[in-house]
Amino acid sequence: MSTQNRVVDGAGMSLRGSAVVAGFAYLFNPVSYAEFSIYPKLIIPGNIEQTVQNIGAHGSLFVGAILCYLTSFIGDVVLAWSLYVLLAPVNKALSLLAAWFQLVYAGIAIVAVVNLVTVYHLLGTTDYLTAFGSDQLHAQVLLLLHSFRYGWQIALVLFGIHLVLLGCLIVRSATSPGSWGFCW
Repeated sequence: MSTQNRVVDGAGMSLRGSAVVAGFAYLFNPVSYAEFSIYPKLIIPGNIEQTVQNIGAHGSLFVGAILCYLTSFIGDVVLAWSLYVLLAPVNKALSLLAAWFQLVYAGIAIVAVVNLVTVYHLLGTTDYLTAFGSDQLHAQVLLLLHSFRYGWQIALVLFGIHLVLLGCLIVRSATSPGSWGFCW
């Protein structure tokens, strides 16, 4: 059996198969669309009134952003697994550590997205719109949007650590042993 088609540690996936899964997971990851296209159109920093109006007027676009985030973070779970399988032959322990950092990142990010779901629920339910005054509703939406951002930023720090570990594994897989001492 060739090296690229070898099944790694009984994971049921060949190295080639895990590379294909990882490639498609990266290719079809919609987080950049949500983060750099949809979110900035709806969320106006320093202007919660306009933000609430934007979300209210474009609720389906806001739901689209939520779905992009969720799709991305669920895809990151699949990606963590496929990268682990792909890079375990280089260094199993480091590959597992990188996968865990990506899984924890994805978990924290999914929890952060719950804040966006709550914003949509608050602004899309007439009972909440009438129960709270405008100032209270705006304050809650602002708190939830900031909570999403804080959770997302914490998750990104963990993702950064994952990327450093991933980089070490990739460099190690492509070079001779010992040429990049900082990776171990």
